[in-house]
Amino acid sequence: MLVASLLHEALLTGRSSDVSHYGTAAWGMLGFVFLSGAAVGLRIQKREAALIESRSRGEMLERMNRMNLEFLHRMAHELKTPLTVISGYAQLTGIQLAADQVDQETPENPKTIRQEARRLGDMVTRLMEYSYGRTSELRFERVDTADLLDRVRAITAPTAPEAEGWTFLGWYREASCENAWNFDTDLVEGSMTLYAGVGAEDRSHPGAHRDPRAH
Repeated sequence: MLVASLLHEALLTGRSSDVSHYGTAAWGMLGFVFLSGAAVGLRIQKREAALIESRSRGEMLERMNRMNLEFLHRMAHELKTPLTVISGYAQLTGIQLAADQVDQETPENPKTIRQEARRLGDMVTRLMEYSYGRTSELRFERVDTADLLDRVRAITAPTAPEAEGWTFLGWYREASCENAWNFDTDLVEGSMTLYAGVGAEDRSHPGAHRDPRAH
């Protein structure tokens, strides 16, 4: 608007020198306005890019925090399992020795404790390697499901459910095993379902058990 008014005023006065002067000034002002607008636009683009980058970094940090929390939660659970087994078998052995009720299974208790202690040590070693950044690769191992069930059955045998009028029939070997890959956290999740049989004692026929599915 200012440039147009100056040119209009110069044309009305009829002074060519003034028109030339105003024309040169007008083009100079137009160039200044153009360059200023381009500079402002460039600054806006840079700020938008910085904002997008900041948001992206924030989302990445938030995701990493979630992954670390989930990893710590899972690791705490995994570390607790062998500790529970070690504590349980140590208490069981102490009770058996104190009551002079040592049986043929008692010598196996220290063996189970050593196995779980070794497994706990391996887990701690892997945790230290991960925390120090020495390794970030997932290691897959083949597992024999039958052997795994035998180990679970041996470990849980001393804590098998007992109730008056009911008899624990043992763990079923059949089990459903599911694996899932979590693409969001790059974690491999696995779940296994064990089935146990508990039958009611048939008092009319001692030693016989009724089918629990009939109840």
